[in-house]
This record gives sequence, structure tokens and C-alpha cells, in this order.
Amino acid sequence: MAESQSPEPEGSQTHPHPGNAGPARTEADRLAMVPGWERTTFEKLMFATLDEQRTARRWRTFIRLAWLVFFVFLLWTLLHRVSPSSDTSTPHTAVIEIKGKSPPARTPARKPSWQRCAPLSRTAVPKPSCC
Repeated sequence: MAESQSPEPEGSQTHPHPGNAGPARTEADRLAMVPGWERTTFEKLMFATLDEQRTARRWRTFIRLAWLVFFVFLLWTLLHRVSPSSDTSTPHTAVIEIKGKSPPARTPARKPSWQRCAPLSRTAVPKPSCC
């Protein structure tokens, strides 16, 4: 008697390892059964590369902008400190420029100390009549 064997459906191959038998299949086995799996894998790899490049470009732009903001702030701080304030409401000191020679300061002539005390001594002590 000839036994009729039904053809096994595609993808129901038995695995040589006893632990892999049954419905549990790996991702590679499932992709191998799908036609065009190479293209799918290649597309995933390319899109992952594009995402990585896009992320690197965004970080590079962020770092460059952060340095630009830092240098602009540094420049503004240095210029703000050096520039004089034109606000008249704050206390300030005026600078006056004098051209030419100024006359010497006049001070009242002081008498020597013996002349300042002489009038007092004349009144306090009477003059001798003999002289």
C-alpha cells in the first residue's frame, strides 16, 4: 500500500534542534519566509542611519547656538561695564577741564604770633611811666 503523503505547507519545516521545534520561531526565520526580506532589512538599516544623522545634526546645531549665545553675552557684559552711563538720575561726578594757569590762591596775611598777643599784653599790663 502506498501511502499518500500530503505536501507540507511552505514554512512548516522541522528544525534539526529539538529545543527549536514547534510554533516558536525566531525573527530571522520569519523574515526568511517573507519574500524581499533583504530589502526590508536594508530599509530599516538606512532609516536608522538617517535618524542617527538627523539627531547628530540637531545636537551640533544646538551646541553651536549655545556657544554663540555665550559669546554674545560675554561681549555684551564687557561692553556694558566699560561704557559710561548716560543716566542723569544716578549720582555722578562732573569733570571740569581747566585750560591755562590758575592764579595762586590768596590767603590773608597772618601776623606773627608775637604781634597777635601784643595788644593783649599792652592792655593787661600798664606801661611803666619811666620810659
